[in-house]
Amino acid sequence: MCRKIFRYKLLLLVALVLFSCKKRKEGWNVDTLIPLVDSKLDIQNIFDDDLVSAGENDLLFLVYNNEILDLKLADDFSIPDTSITQENPGPSFDLAWDKRNPLISDTNESKFEITHANLTQAKIKFGKIKFKVSSTISEPTTITYNMSSASKDGKTLLVTRNVGAGSPSKPVNIEDEIDLSGYTLDLRGKNGNDYNTIFYYFTVRFSNPTIPDTIYDYGSTDIVTIENSFKSVQPSFIKGVFNTTFERPDEASSDFDAFKQITAGSFDVKAASFEFEFVNRIGVDLQGQVNQLSAENTTTGKKVDLSGDFINQSLNLSRAKEDYSLYQTPIIPSTTGYSLNEQNSNITEFIGLLPNKVNYDIGFTINPLGNISGGNDFLFSEHGIKANLNMRIPMNIRANELTLIDTVDFDFGEDDEGAELIEGGFVRVHTENYYPFTAEIQIYTLDQYDRIVDSLMEYGSTIEAGIPISGKVNSPTKSVVSAPVNGNKTELLYRAERAIVKLKFNTVNQDFQDIYSSYYTKVDVVGDFKYRLLIE
Repeated sequence: MCRKIFRYKLLLLVALVLFSCKKRKEGWNVDTLIPLVDSKLDIQNIFDDDLVSAGENDLLFLVYNNEILDLKLADDFSIPDTSITQENPGPSFDLAWDKRNPLISDTNESKFEITHANLTQAKIKFGKIKFKVSSTISEPTTITYNMSSASKDGKTLLVTRNVGAGSPSKPVNIEDEIDLSGYTLDLRGKNGNDYNTIFYYFTVRFSNPTIPDTIYDYGSTDIVTIENSFKSVQPSFIKGVFNTTFERPDEASSDFDAFKQITAGSFDVKAASFEFEFVNRIGVDLQGQVNQLSAENTTTGKKVDLSGDFINQSLNLSRAKEDYSLYQTPIIPSTTGYSLNEQNSNITEFIGLLPNKVNYDIGFTINPLGNISGGNDFLFSEHGIKANLNMRIPMNIRANELTLIDTVDFDFGEDDEGAELIEGGFVRVHTENYYPFTAEIQIYTLDQYDRIVDSLMEYGSTIEAGIPISGKVNSPTKSVVSAPVNGNKTELLYRAERAIVKLKFNTVNQDFQDIYSSYYTKVDVVGDFKYRLLIE
């Protein structure tokens, strides 16, 4: 609005002069102020909104919960691909077989080679059985395959297939697949006292036992071969005894994005509290060990190894429990936490690095005391062991060129609005600063493509720090910083459409200062220009 009023008055003044003066060349200077930039910068804006909160007396806190590890062990207890082939030859001498009786009836067991566990039960998420039958029986037969150790919706797995007439020289072959999704496998074997074992039985009957008669010449060339292949069987749940000698070290890294919006500079913290937390959703006792936990800033290439009482120590983690009264996954997790602060660790150095990655080397031993669950260890495939870093940092900080940036509109005007008459002047920056830090200020103008056109302030231009009284800045410190504008800079101002306001905060006397939610820095930029009017 001010800029529009000024332009109106300037053009009106020119018009009055044109119509009231004699035809002679006149010239005089006019001073005017043009508002250029209006900006408000807040340290809270360099963090995501949900990370910063105000505590008592409006002191700011940075609260960040980061999951650094989510270790699922389902692959270590998966059921391997397994093929079971059973050949059923006829008798070595011919028999007159009554076709009304089953030709073959047998029960079999098969054990899976599961390395890390003795399983008694498994619920199948997905997988299949490839079912093959080859027969040289010279009359049509019906094969019934019953895996009574597999059930779904209260029914056992039952497959019945018709097999045509074959011969020793030309056996009949059929193939089929059985989807195991949703089935529960009882892996205790036929007598219920084994593990990793399924049992099944099958029968082979004549499809038409009375045609043309009830007698079949059953001999050694009559062979029925059944092959079952378990493929890609992945349980969603398993139960049994998980191997006590099993160890799972895991060395990796995790993103740490609490400081991702800090573009330059850093800050030190005086105090911080961290909770390193294990969440165990597996029904086993665990012994964990944090061999290393380090912060890394990949931009600077610096790392800091975290020190603390629990590093390189054996940590006992209780097992999760089952509770099928729960609405969703029936797991009551076990949570074990270890507290860190500036007194028992180097956590402030860890934070001062402004890490964007956390590197860790964490190992686990399952059931370090052996089978104390009576075979009731359990695992849901989608749930495992998590490790979290939960931090709470009071914003009592020391700023080291901590940089805040704001991008705003900039409209200097067009040549036909009288701006070409500027002979020179100053850019004056008026600031109100609540932060108890000095700030080096620079303002960059941008063209329509967001390319930097010019910098307005002289190198080292600085605004004064807010002055705390009893630890808090209640009234802002006002500063005015100026920079000259000559003809060359004026030409560059025409091209500007936006501007970047950049502040670099630094702590006075290296003292830690509390930062409150009411703090901000207000920046108003005004052009204090001298116009030269020439009238013919």
